[in-house]
Order: sequence, then structure tokens, then C-alpha cells
Amino acid sequence: MKCFKITIVMALVASTLGADFMACDTVKTVSVGDRVDIESFGYPTYPNNKRCQYEAVCDPRESTYFTFNCPVFELEPKSSGTCNDYAQINHSGSATQYCGTDSPHGITTTDGFVRITFKSDSSTNAQGFRCYLTCHAKPTTTAPATTTTTAAATTTTTAAATTTTTEAATTTTTVAPTTTTTVAPT
Repeated sequence: MKCFKITIVMALVASTLGADFMACDTVKTVSVGDRVDIESFGYPTYPNNKRCQYEAVCDPRESTYFTFNCPVFELEPKSSGTCNDYAQINHSGSATQYCGTDSPHGITTTDGFVRITFKSDSSTNAQGFRCYLTCHAKPTTTAPATTTTTAAATTTTTAAATTTTTEAATTTTTVAPTTTTTVAPT
């Protein structure tokens, strides 16, 4: 009976953490529709002098993207314009540091790769953060159909003068010059 209770408790703990929970310094590859849970080391209170990195990849990278939902985000606030404790989000060739309560909530990456680096300094600490990243497929676009219209047949008529008429959106008519020569009787 005791083994049964322990199994139930372990199952509840595992379901609370989620199958896609990322620990410090890990890389996780997910599929479209999957969610990755990321939290600062030691959440709900992170320690001083800690650095962790998390990478999430959604395959195929070129046709997917991540969205951020961060219901909890509280790090040491900026001091003299500098983030001493921060979560740096790297995606699509850019890097942005978030600290205090300035959260990455709502950001969208342009492809299926994101790196989050969490760093705390040697002084003040706070609650930390918990963010959920969801992998989405980019919408597919199709090029509009191309229609080509060809004009009606071309008619060429030759007489004393030459006239060429093309029936289409434009008409070109060419008339050959006429020369008249009069000879006096002898």
C-alpha cells in the first residue's frame, strides 16, 4: 500500500513539472504544438551568482516560430540603467535583456530557435521567472495564379501599298510611300 502512495505522489510531481520542463543548461527540441516550460534556477527564489542557459528548437526551424507567455517575471530591477540580474533572449540574430518586471511576455520569434540566458549577480535577488514557449507552424502562403492571354491571329495584307495589321491591345499600320512619275510626250 505504501508503494502505491509513493507512485501516486511521484506521478503528481511529474505532471506538475510538465514533460517539456527545461532544467538549467539544457537544449530541448520540440514539435509544432508543443510547449516548453522554462523557469529561473531555484524558482521561486533564485540564488546569487548564477548563470543558466536554455535553448529551445522547433523543427523545422525555417517554417516554425515560438511565442512567449511569462505569467511570472520578477528579477532585480535596473540599477543606473543596467540589468544586474537578467534573462537575455536571443533569437533571429537579436539579443534583448529583460530585468525587473520588464518581461519578454508576448514576444514572437521569427524562426524555431531561441536561447535564454539567465544571470544573477552577487547582491539582490528576487522571485525569478517562469515562461512558457509554444512552438507554432508559420502560415503557408501560395502565390496567386498567373493568367496569360494571347491576342488574336495576325493578318498581313499586301497590295500596291503594304499594310500590316495586328489585332491585339495595340494596332500598328504601315503604309509604303507612293511615288508618281510623269513623262512628257516626245
